Amino acid sequence: MTFAANKPDSKCGKPHTSFLPFDPADLVAMRVLPAEFARMVGVSKQSVSQWIKRGTIHLGPDGRLDPKTAAREVMRNTDPARLRARVFKQAGIGLEDLRTRVRELEDELQAEREFADRRVNGALFHAKDETQVKLDWLFCTMHARWDVACSAMASGEWERFTDEMIAVHFYDFTLADYRRERDLLDPDTPPCTLPLWQPADKNDDRGIEE
Repeated sequence: MTFAANKPDSKCGKPHTSFLPFDPADLVAMRVLPAEFARMVGVSKQSVSQWIKRGTIHLGPDGRLDPKTAAREVMRNTDPARLRARVFKQAGIGLEDLRTRVRELEDELQAEREFADRRVNGALFHAKDETQVKLDWLFCTMHARWDVACSAMASGEWERFTDEMIAVHFYDFTLADYRRERDLLDPDTPPCTLPLWQPADKNDDRGIEE
């Protein structure tokens, strides 16, 4: 059994500063032979040799291994249910519980994602349906108030007329309220010459007569 030689600090890349002639951290950097590791975990030397051959654990260039690293490799690369060593079997029980819980959480997360996707798709469908209803209403008004549309084209107020159409059909303004607010916000705009038209009725697709 040996300890690792003094090495640079992994965080800053500089040798550890100490009043001692060695790095105290090296006291816990244990390096053991495969046979010693077998005795530590309560398995046969043949089992450790098989782990090394299969790549379950890895020896260092010195032919030794770090027991903490090797134990983690055994737990990570081996089915806990097939481990006979008591130390690994006890750890494997908790590990398998954690893996089961992770799988359950992953399933729950996937279910939540699917539910969220369905809600988003439903909201998009509703929004598209509502937009289509408003567009149909706008076109009905355009048809019913074609005389006003023609007047807007002739007087150069087509843009103003379309703005009014959008405000009434998509933003729930009354025409009188929209014109009043527009005049307050932009008092320099010339007065509107278009009549106070009414939107078409949503139910019978006919313009409401003034």
